[in-house]
Amino acid sequence: MEKSNQSTINISRITSKLLVALLICSVSIVVICPMNLLAYGAGETSYVYGRVKDVDREPLDDVNVKLISSNGAVIASTTTNTNGLFYMQNVAYGTFTVKFSKEGYAEYTNNIVLQSAQTNLRTTTLSKAVTLSTSILHLISNPGDQIIIPITAKNNGEDTEIVDFSSSAPTGWASRILSDSYEITKISLSSGQSMSLQLEVAVPSTASVDTNYNVTLTTLGLTNSSLTFTVVVQTQSTATVSGIVVDESGNELNDVTISSYSSDVLVSSVETSDGSFNIEVPISTTITLQISKDGYSQVTKTISPTYKGETIELGEVVLANSLTLYSSILNTVANSGEQLRLPFAVSNIGEDIEVAEFSVSVPEGWSTRILNDNGREITKASLSAGSSSNFNLEVNIPFDYTGETNLTLSTGGNAASTLEFTVNVEPLSDSVIYCQFPGKSAVPGDNVMFNVELKNPFNVETRFKISVDSVPANWTVSVKTSSGESVTEIVLGADESVGLVVEVESASSAISDETYEVLIIAGSGDQTVSSLPLTVTLAGDAAAVKISTKFPDVTIEAGESVDYDVTVTNVGDTDRLLYFTIIAPSDWKAVVKSGSLEVSRLDIEAGSSEALVIEVTPPSTVSLDSYDIGVQFTSESGALLGEIDLTATVVGAYSLDMELSTLLTSTTSGSSTSFTATITNTGYSYVTGVSLELDVEDDWDVTISPTQVDRLNPQESCTFEVIVDTPEGTIAGDYMVTVGAVSDQSSSDQTQVRITVTTSGSWALYGIGVAAVLVVALVLVFKKFKRR
Repeated sequence: MEKSNQSTINISRITSKLLVALLICSVSIVVICPMNLLAYGAGETSYVYGRVKDVDREPLDDVNVKLISSNGAVIASTTTNTNGLFYMQNVAYGTFTVKFSKEGYAEYTNNIVLQSAQTNLRTTTLSKAVTLSTSILHLISNPGDQIIIPITAKNNGEDTEIVDFSSSAPTGWASRILSDSYEITKISLSSGQSMSLQLEVAVPSTASVDTNYNVTLTTLGLTNSSLTFTVVVQTQSTATVSGIVVDESGNELNDVTISSYSSDVLVSSVETSDGSFNIEVPISTTITLQISKDGYSQVTKTISPTYKGETIELGEVVLANSLTLYSSILNTVANSGEQLRLPFAVSNIGEDIEVAEFSVSVPEGWSTRILNDNGREITKASLSAGSSSNFNLEVNIPFDYTGETNLTLSTGGNAASTLEFTVNVEPLSDSVIYCQFPGKSAVPGDNVMFNVELKNPFNVETRFKISVDSVPANWTVSVKTSSGESVTEIVLGADESVGLVVEVESASSAISDETYEVLIIAGSGDQTVSSLPLTVTLAGDAAAVKISTKFPDVTIEAGESVDYDVTVTNVGDTDRLLYFTIIAPSDWKAVVKSGSLEVSRLDIEAGSSEALVIEVTPPSTVSLDSYDIGVQFTSESGALLGEIDLTATVVGAYSLDMELSTLLTSTTSGSSTSFTATITNTGYSYVTGVSLELDVEDDWDVTISPTQVDRLNPQESCTFEVIVDTPEGTIAGDYMVTVGAVSDQSSSDQTQVRITVTTSGSWALYGIGVAAVLVVALVLVFKKFKRR
């Protein structure tokens, strides 16, 4: 029994321990796994997690991790912990862009699809923003050599990086960082930018041979990058290679780098100071010499020295410019003021990207532009290795330039390339400003008009300035369009022309029988393009015109017209074409007639006369007064040749017309009747005190409204209401009422209105009743006497 109980106790203890162990495991699972993982599967959300490391497989902390939807919205974000781990909970299913970013590192993005409860993004590697790269990590050198190692620094990040350089070398060794032969210690790299640099290492002559040395270059910034180079110092039998480096014109080139390679390993490198070089190279191997200079195409030579102390003479090594210029047109003919387009091409035959900075050498007063294929002006062009681009050299030739000249196009930069054009400029063959009749005659004070054509003979739109010069004293000259608008500047397209009118008004005091000249100048900018002299010859007084009339002052009634008979005589010795101008008061009508025909001009022979009629009609509303009328006779150019003054005295013309609303009306005795009278002023002057006059029966009353109109203008009307009251006891019958309109100046014809008056209806009933009584009485009398 005790044994059984003991077994039971042991089982209970084991069971208790098992329960405790299960409880501890459950609590551990809850602690280790987020509680909300229990919800996965219940809804369409995912638990996203992963790890971020650098290129050295070290975990990265504080890395920003963002999930971005297709519309750019940030759905979730987090940062990595010290172990490089990150996670994001309850992220809805879908397609997202995950973005990893950290200062000093290149940003990394990836597209992911969330469609399970847990999404493991695994390990993401971030590269440092600034990286160093080179094609040479192992070199062989001799004691005392100077080594040049090409290096490229690149910013792979999204922000500008400022980088400091630090290099470490063995004791006694010297090193520095070069860019275009300048020593640098710090650079700034914008996003995506790369920069070519050189690490210059001076191997001391005391360096131990057959020894490996390490040289390390480090960039210091938000993150550090480094490169380690191994330099093997050894002694070996060498040969000497010498030569001289020149450009395509035979000029010696300085700062040329000559590098020797054996199996792609840099052996030695030297630079020229006066174009010549000597370089030691190992024997019994194939050596590749690379001869290079910024802005020039690299030249490669292959040699195979065979014995110690051998001298290999390369002679002149010609380096061609990386940028070359070419044009199919090198000599052309043009006109003064013309714009040329000279096509040319730029090619980069070098191994690196080259920037061409254009410049043009031209004579004074010339202007040029470099245009691309789209016609846009440029000053620089970037060309990748082996590429070429086409451009146009736009040349504007001055208007006053003639003869042959040279234009030199150059590309600046590390090595300038030039291209020379020859332009033979000839004078303009077409007239810019032209007049068919550049000389005319007139009288002093006359206005002379010249029809001038301005033409743009150039192949581009040109803005011309029009001016006049050599204008005689007290003369006026103006340049106008055909519509009469004064102009000083005109824009014309290529080969476009426009007609102009040059008006020259001579001074009335100018000397007759003299020829005067004015100069019309067409310019553009500050240059004169062309000029045209116009001449005016002034004749004497022989062109005078005389106008006369017997009756220059007449009296007319308002609204009537008047005719002035005038005689025009050409007392000069030349035929004249006369134009008429009548200066009459406002709203007056005035015309010149020859017989029954209205005329506006008169062609009259020298010494002859012509009879004309000046017909003048004042408006009906004209005030009574005396009016002056001027008649002028001018020449074709507008010069006044003769004039006469006429006078018209307007007197009144009055007339009234009356119209009644009815000529027949009726009323009963003791009642009234009414009608209206409309009065119209049919005269040509206003009238005053307009009223009505009525002739009615005695004892009749008449009411007129209004009683009077103070003023009535010509062709205006007014209406009067007339009420006629008949007294009680008026005998029935027809009565005539006489009506007339009167004013202070005139009266209308009289008109009669018939008014029919009837008696009241009650008297008729009384009469009928009396008549009925009499009839009854008569009937009774007849009956009585009949029985008897």
